[in-house]
Parts: sequence; structure tokens; C-alpha cells
Amino acid sequence: MIVGVKIRLSSDVTNDGEYEEEAYRRTLEVSERIGLPLMAHHTYSGIPVATHENKLSCPGSLKAGDIYTHAFHGFQSTIIDPETKRIYPDVHKAKQRGVLFDIGHGQGSFNWTVAEICAKENFWPDIISTDLHSGNITGPAYDLTVVMTKMLYLGMSVYDVIKAVTITPAKAIGKADTIGSLTVGHIADITVLRLDDVEMQLEDCQSQIRRVKHRLVPLHVWKDGIKYDITKPESLPNTITVSCQAKDWHSLVIRDENPPDSLYLP
Repeated sequence: MIVGVKIRLSSDVTNDGEYEEEAYRRTLEVSERIGLPLMAHHTYSGIPVATHENKLSCPGSLKAGDIYTHAFHGFQSTIIDPETKRIYPDVHKAKQRGVLFDIGHGQGSFNWTVAEICAKENFWPDIISTDLHSGNITGPAYDLTVVMTKMLYLGMSVYDVIKAVTITPAKAIGKADTIGSLTVGHIADITVLRLDDVEMQLEDCQSQIRRVKHRLVPLHVWKDGIKYDITKPESLPNTITVSCQAKDWHSLVIRDENPPDSLYLP
């Protein structure tokens, strides 16, 4: 079942950007024709964040209901202007007109420095997702509750964090009539969480470290009414992953003042 269209806007998958703009133009057109949202992965891209005259931009060319994923990465094409260290005005405008911004944490796309700039500007993600795969399940993403915990640390309210993993993504894919809320007649997808007081370190995708004091912990989970066992990270943070991921820190255009190896001792 098709719920939308996705494009990866990155020069390294478009022959050094040669086909990027045309691919983007066609994807925008397809999304418009079929009436479904477009999700844009925008990293290391030749498509600018800021709008220039009549040229395509991202998220500037996205429409209401489209999704800008990996929103808090710190590489080339970040939503933060490297000169001003503020969010590009076109990004704020996109959010105001209804473009949805998704964390899409992944293995490389969550950056504490970017996230803290966004928090200062009261720019919160509409959707919190893990982009979980074999490369990040042992860190730096781990699982959804860890990514949610990171947003709590930044100052996002518990209410808004829960909303960003339930009803908002359900609406984004046109499934709010069956999932995303505890409603009679909806599919029984239920998670019971506990908010613990903790003192622990959590890394971003390039091993920048923050010390969190509250953590969301899963206690019980049901999928479609069937109860499943809870799994938890074996090591949090995983010092092996922290060490490996730190190699990408120097490629960031938005980052902490000091490299992670001077802040974190395994």
C-alpha cells in the first residue's frame, strides 16, 4: 500500500548532483499528481535550503503535508545557516505552511548542536522516528524510546513527544482512522512507558555527548492486541559505537566547539 513518495537528495547518488534537480522536480510532480505526501531526505545536496529566485529548494519547494526527514543532521544541507548559527528563515516558513519535520535519527542524522539551536528557536519536530537499522540498533539510535528521551532532554514536553510518535505520524500517512490513538475501533497498538530519573550520557550520531536526567523506559507493548516481549539496549551508551562514530565529527558543518574525544572517556 502506497502512503507517499520519497526522494534522497544527495549528490553522491545523483552522479555528483547532475541528476538531482531533475529527480526532485519529477518527484514533486508525482506527489502532486497522486495526492500523496513527499518525504525528502536532504543531506550533502546541491539543492539549497534557502530559496533563490525561481529555483527549487528544500524544504522551500515542499507543500503542506510533505515531510522533511533527518531534520537535525549537521552536515552540508543542514537547516542551520553555518554563518549565523540560526535556522534558515525558509525552514521556519516551510513549517508555518504545514511541512512536517521528522527526526529520522538513523546512524548519522541526529546532531546535538543542531538540535539545541532548534530548541532555542522553539523549533520542534512534528515526527520523532528512529530510521532504525542494523547500523544503529546498538547505537547511536538504539530504539524509539532512546530517541524520545533525547527530545525530552532538549526541552520538548512529554505530551508533544508522545504526540510526535503516535497521532501526528498516523495522520501524515493517512492512517489516523485506524492507528495513532487509543480509540474504540482502532488497532490495539499500545505501549506502556515509565519516566525514570537517571544520570546517564547519551551520544548523538557523531559521538557528541550530553548528560540526561530523565529517561523513557518501555514496560509493556502490544501490537494489534498481541503482547510482545520488551527489548532493551545491552549497553547505553555503547562505548564501541561511540568510538567508531566519532570519526565523522570533522565532516560536520554544525558541531560542538570541542571534538568528542576530548569530552568522552570510555
